[in-house]
Amino acid sequence: MRHRAFKDKLYPQFARVGKALASEKRLELLDLLTQAPRRVDALASETEMSVANVSQHLQALLQARLVETEREGMQVIYRLA
Repeated sequence: MRHRAFKDKLYPQFARVGKALASEKRLELLDLLTQAPRRVDALASETEMSVANVSQHLQALLQARLVETEREGMQVIYRLA
């Protein structure tokens, strides 16, 4: 019974990670974050995407627990988890 409960928690997380990695834009964001933590607007500028679009991609990476956030005043800084 405990084995099933473990699998029921594990497989959805694998699916979230797979979904997060299935986007070339999210892979590019992860690549940039391997170099240094960055703000959303900096990521948007470097990838030539809108801030809203980058934000949506970062939310998927956050749900997959691939990135973490940190607040600096009004700014949110993203870094690899």
